[in-house]
Amino acid sequence: MPTNLKRVFSNREDSDSELGRTQKKSRNDDQDSEIDDDEEFERSIASSEGDEDSDVEEELSSSDTYDVNAIDLNNLKVNEAGTIARVELVDFMCHKYLKIEFGPKINFVIGHNGSGKSAILTAITIALGANASATNRGKNLGDFIREGANAANITIHLTNRGSTPYKPDLYPNIIIVERRINKEGGSGYKLKNSSGHIVSTKKEDLVAILDHLNILVNNPLTMLTQDMARKFLSDSTPEDKYKLFMLGTQLAQLQRDFETVRESLETARETLDRKKQGLPALQAKANEAQKQYEDINEAKQVEEKIDILNNELVWSQIIQKEKENEKFKREFEIVEQKLAQLNEACDAESEKLNTITERIRSETQEWEAFLNEPNPDEQRKQELIEKKAEQEREIRETKSDLQGVNNDIKRTKAAKERIENLLKAELQKIEDSSRIKRDEIQKEIDKCKEKIAQMVEEAKQFSTESAKLEEEYESERAKRESIVREMATIKHRREECVRFIQHLEGQRGDSMKAYGSRMSDVLDAIRRETRWEKRRPVGPFGATLQLLKPQFADTLETVLNKNLNAFVVESFHDKNLLFNILARFNMKTIPIIISDYDIFDYSSGEPDSQYLTVLRALKFNDEWVKRQFIVANKIEKILLMEDRQKADDLMRTKPRNIDLCFTSGGHKVGGRSGMKTVSIESYRGPPRFQKDIDGQIRKYRTMEEELKQKYNEYELEIREIKVKMDNLEKRKRDCRRSEDRLDREIKNLEHIISEKEDDLKVDDQIDQEAYQKDIKEAEEKIRAYILQFHNIKGQHDAVISEIKETIRELKALQNKDAEREKISNEFRARIKKLEDVHSEINNQLEALKIERTTTKSRRESRYTQYVNSGKLVKQWTEQAIEEYPDRVSTDRTPHEVEKDIQHLQALAREWENKVGFTAEELAKRTYEVLKAWNDADNTVKGMEKLYRSLRKMLAKRIEKWDIFRQHISISAKNYFRYFLHMRGDEGAIKFNHESRKLEIRVSTGDQYSKGSRQKDSRSLSGGEKSFSQISLLLSLWQSISSPIICLDEFDVFMDAVNRKQTMSMIMNSASDNSSQYILITPQDASNMVPGPYVTIHRLADPER
Repeated sequence: MPTNLKRVFSNREDSDSELGRTQKKSRNDDQDSEIDDDEEFERSIASSEGDEDSDVEEELSSSDTYDVNAIDLNNLKVNEAGTIARVELVDFMCHKYLKIEFGPKINFVIGHNGSGKSAILTAITIALGANASATNRGKNLGDFIREGANAANITIHLTNRGSTPYKPDLYPNIIIVERRINKEGGSGYKLKNSSGHIVSTKKEDLVAILDHLNILVNNPLTMLTQDMARKFLSDSTPEDKYKLFMLGTQLAQLQRDFETVRESLETARETLDRKKQGLPALQAKANEAQKQYEDINEAKQVEEKIDILNNELVWSQIIQKEKENEKFKREFEIVEQKLAQLNEACDAESEKLNTITERIRSETQEWEAFLNEPNPDEQRKQELIEKKAEQEREIRETKSDLQGVNNDIKRTKAAKERIENLLKAELQKIEDSSRIKRDEIQKEIDKCKEKIAQMVEEAKQFSTESAKLEEEYESERAKRESIVREMATIKHRREECVRFIQHLEGQRGDSMKAYGSRMSDVLDAIRRETRWEKRRPVGPFGATLQLLKPQFADTLETVLNKNLNAFVVESFHDKNLLFNILARFNMKTIPIIISDYDIFDYSSGEPDSQYLTVLRALKFNDEWVKRQFIVANKIEKILLMEDRQKADDLMRTKPRNIDLCFTSGGHKVGGRSGMKTVSIESYRGPPRFQKDIDGQIRKYRTMEEELKQKYNEYELEIREIKVKMDNLEKRKRDCRRSEDRLDREIKNLEHIISEKEDDLKVDDQIDQEAYQKDIKEAEEKIRAYILQFHNIKGQHDAVISEIKETIRELKALQNKDAEREKISNEFRARIKKLEDVHSEINNQLEALKIERTTTKSRRESRYTQYVNSGKLVKQWTEQAIEEYPDRVSTDRTPHEVEKDIQHLQALAREWENKVGFTAEELAKRTYEVLKAWNDADNTVKGMEKLYRSLRKMLAKRIEKWDIFRQHISISAKNYFRYFLHMRGDEGAIKFNHESRKLEIRVSTGDQYSKGSRQKDSRSLSGGEKSFSQISLLLSLWQSISSPIICLDEFDVFMDAVNRKQTMSMIMNSASDNSSQYILITPQDASNMVPGPYVTIHRLADPER
């Protein structure tokens, strides 16, 4: 703006700021009792009215059309409080997600039709408290939710800096206003500070913020929507323009407030007139009562004496009550002293109890640490047991071998003797080979064959029994191996129980340890980290939800498993940053999910409401986490049931939107591939759904004791199985020996039969050399067998020596186990003793607490008596001081004083019988009548004074309102002429305040140069009309003090030339004040150069 014209309008700016303050004062409703005259203000108004027109005429006549390049766009005034820094939309109208960072001064929002430009202005007005109808875009708030979504979110960042911020201690630098619109109805506000902390959820606080920052969200001039802009630019009538002028400058609101005050004053005037009509009657009644009171003064002497005695009576009662109060005080002090002693005793016993509890905890931890220490000898012990069994087997084998060699020696010796006997027999045969001898040999052969048959049958029986014993032996061995494996499993489960107890002990002070030993450190590091690209990671998931059905806790621990420990982020940058934090605390295995912040609608995938799904069994505190479980685990399609049979029956019907079913007993029922029911593996980690930590600790301690008892039972059973296996082994050996013995005897008998049959042969010739050779071979075999026997005997003795050493070492290890068990029993005994002492001290403490509670009740009772008595003394004293301020020290009882009062009252009654009522009654009656008249008279006078003062204030305010209206009208006229002159046109605004019309007259450049008369705006072309209306709008803006000015599709009816000139005017107007401008246009803004004070936002077509 030219310098001279700025000087002309400087007074206007001062007046505008005064108007803004006056308007704000009127909105906050009128606590003033009277209005001060503002002579300086009126003088400035009067002077500006006289000088403005001539100054503007002179300036306009000497100035040319304005060039936008003359504006210094790098040095504009801006508001540090009350401007919009950011708008963020989620599922609002056509936008799924949109975030715009606004500049502090001039902002152009451009885009094609349908790209959602106007939705931004609608979102701003809705977020700042406007209702749906005010936007002309919907009947209710639910109409603004994007199709397919259940809710919409609007977030506005308002600046709050500078010299006059709103509560900077609560809202440093930024005020974040968030409004959520739900499809099912209802919407809420959240007011946050720059760190995201919620300060308030009340709309009243939002109204206070807007009022402080002077943001007029319902002002049609500062928030000119698309429909209002089109109507204003195209077909607004003079009446519409005047109405817009009154509403935008807040003059209409002030006028309505003044009318309300005027009506209230009329009502007060009528009430005042009615009260004045009753004053004469009250005054006559007061005069009559005054005359009667003067007549009764003669009886005052008796009354004065009675009054003196009444004074003594009152104070004697107070003195008696004070003595009673002292008694209560002494009793209270005695009980208080006893209570202090009981408190000391309770504290001492509590200290003892805490000491014993700490000792129990310490002993328990030491015991658990001792039990958890790995036994270094366990593996060696198992190796020795196996080595001993192997050595015993070797001993049995060498012993069997020795017996076999010994038998071989015996057989060989017997064979040698037989050969020698045969040689003798052969020699004898030559001498007696009679028939009788042959018959005897045949009988011996037959007898040997019968024995062989019997022995074969016996050998078969031994073989069958040996096979049966072998089967029993293998069965016992398999049973032993199964028990050994089960013992290893039990030992592992015992170790898990101890670990779980330790985890649960840790969770008492830190519930996050269920998700990892250092999860709390991870969460602290996440909170301290400031380099997040998007939202801060959310997790662990299990900490953001609650289990509504505790009977499914174990099943859901298994089904959801690692996802309960997971985190979710929005970008790979944030994932890497989070992974580094987890790695720093040795928690690399924690899952990290990358997902956009998409609160999608999942209702179409849910089954019928009668079914309990995993989704319905959980309560989520974070909707984003809920969507991650829906995507990863399909929890909306997983059914939960308690009865397995019912689950089988239901899954056979293949209900809609149900993929799987799990039971509380740990069974998985059905699936996409067909009907199949299997048991799921139990979860072995620390419980994450459990809230009763102490109950869980007791549960695992009981489980650990049961497992220990089971382990000991298995050890006993293994010993019994070993004894049984040794017995079976011995019986097997006996069977084998018997079988071997029968086999040898059969072979001997067969050999005898062969020899006998040879005897039957008729062969008188004897080969003595052959017999001698056989005898020599038998002797060599005997020597070889003896050598073999000595070797085996050496091995046997060596194994016996080794097994003795093994048994000695094994016994030493067993002694160590016994020593460990002894130490464990000592721990158990010490803890039991401490628990007994703990129970005894706890009983004593409970007895002291009961006595203390009883004493407290007595103390409270005595204290209540003491306090009530003291209050009564104080109350009586205060009441007495009001009527009898002079305390009387008397030793007489109240009864003695009352007797004297009764005597004087008898005398007074004699006088009263003459008069008709007492002096006290008459005095009271006179006082009441006079007081009623004085009160009524003072009330009427005060109301008349207040009425005159309010009438005067209202008249002055209406007078100033009229001055404001005249001043704003003159200012608008001058600015309108100035803005038209920038284009080379000439025009004027005509205000008709009586008929409430605002008309504009314009002469275009050609007409202006020819001196033609001005035309009505309806006869102008579309572009000229739009330019004229914009000039009017800019003129009215100069009278409004608002930090934000929004205008939607202001150039929709303009050609390129008019649009360029309009943009220049808007930039010129913006350079004059500190307001933030948000201008929405479907046209291109290529002629505007972005800079620190000019920001251009191009919107892409949204996904629909």
